[in-house]
Amino acid sequence: MYIRNKTASVLWKFVLVAIATYGLLDGAGILAGTYHTGFPHMFTNVSNIFAWGYFLIAAIRLAASKDDEAKVFAPQAKYTAMISLLITALIAHFMLFDAMFKDGQLVWHLVAMHYVVPIMALLDWLLFDEKGKMVVWGPFAWLSLAAAYLVATP
Repeated sequence: MYIRNKTASVLWKFVLVAIATYGLLDGAGILAGTYHTGFPHMFTNVSNIFAWGYFLIAAIRLAASKDDEAKVFAPQAKYTAMISLLITALIAHFMLFDAMFKDGQLVWHLVAMHYVVPIMALLDWLLFDEKGKMVVWGPFAWLSLAAAYLVATP
């Protein structure tokens, strides 16, 4: 499916950014008035920060463009964000699912960062991107954030 509606694409991206903002701020402890020093050391947070930045810039650029059709801004960066978020979601679901609960209650910022933002990023691609434009070497580049994280993390 390819929705060419610029307004829908911009709104979708801003909602994704808003949910990611909540997840990042709550996950960092900022909404509770503290800061967790280990926050930037987890791939969940790294991938969500990268995606937050990408989708914020993409939404602003798309909203400011004079073209009526939704165009993909920096597709390689978008796919890197999307793949990184999907890695986050898969690892969280299959390896860290119990961490989504604290005292028997769902931890909403973890749900936002591990499920909602990754699913919204995938749906953004499915709904608003013209298909068939990916380059053959692309998948290797899209894994660059995950690879850099693995190299940089002791």
